[in-house]
Amino acid sequence: MAENNYLSKLKIYIDNKINFESLPSNEKNQEIISFISDLKNKDNNKILSSDIIHVFFGDISKIDSSKAKILIESIVKKDQCSFWPQKDDLIGRCKIVDLSGQGFTSNVYKATHEFLGIEVAVKILSDNLKNDNPNIETMFLQEARNTAKLRHNNLVSIFDADKGDKYTYMIMEFVDGSDLEKFLNDNGILYYKDAISMMIKICDALSYALENGIIHRDIKPGNIMVSKKLEVKLLDLGLSKIVNTRNNLESDSMVGTPLYMSPEQFIDSSSVDHRADLYSLGATFYHLITGQPPFETKSYREIITQKIASDDFIPKFDGDNYPDKIKVIITKLMQKDINLRYQSYESLKNDLVELIL
Repeated sequence: MAENNYLSKLKIYIDNKINFESLPSNEKNQEIISFISDLKNKDNNKILSSDIIHVFFGDISKIDSSKAKILIESIVKKDQCSFWPQKDDLIGRCKIVDLSGQGFTSNVYKATHEFLGIEVAVKILSDNLKNDNPNIETMFLQEARNTAKLRHNNLVSIFDADKGDKYTYMIMEFVDGSDLEKFLNDNGILYYKDAISMMIKICDALSYALENGIIHRDIKPGNIMVSKKLEVKLLDLGLSKIVNTRNNLESDSMVGTPLYMSPEQFIDSSSVDHRADLYSLGATFYHLITGQPPFETKSYREIITQKIASDDFIPKFDGDNYPDKIKVIITKLMQKDINLRYQSYESLKNDLVELIL
């Protein structure tokens, strides 16, 4: 039997991250306790009760992966049934049709607006996350306010938002498709001219947002939607910053997605400008044409080392299917020194357009 610091309760988030809470050692909890006791991390060490980890099943674990999968799914399903809406439930005036996407902070549902008679997306903030971090609800609603002011063909529109008795949610434009990360997984890497075309559209969206005083700060394939008609739309301004306005909720905390975020965001996310988004755009561009993020990492510490302490990133491509100028563009976008990057979306767009003329 594991020692007491391993006797913990699984708390599972939808992106397969788990953390642990106190769990009494009794007969009722034996299956979960036994399961946790055999969990090990990538270095084959015991998982401590204070850890937050990704779930791995393989040679490093003594537990039966099938049994573990069933156990985790049963816990997730139980959590979902107790909070998340079911088919035909009403959220505001929107009737839930189906689950469309799952994330760490929220779930997104396809729904029908009963009065307008149109398909919409309903984004609902996670109850667990809301309870764990009281500020997240304010940030979530701030995303709705930020995005609702914007009207652009390459930005997902926000129609409404509210804080109800049970759900904190926003009503959004429904994009019939998938995020770019899933699109790449399903269809493989993009032909470079298709990737450039998508980059140009995201440039237009970010330039428009900047003109309206907004920096995104979390550009990545998972935040770019691709419709079945190959329309490209940027979403998730939850981490966005109103230019020249200090957000007191942030303090000096880091915001962004480590694999794609700029080096300066690791130091102070609250003071970054649009050149942080240009860096992330470069990391996303690299992913589009190679099928993988620019950094291969196994830990948060490695990401910091590669982005802050190591030399500037130099993109490597397999084969000769890309113009040399693409490598030049990505290298310039991902310079550690913000003054050596592109300084505007217009200058980046001009270089991209030259490659597809």
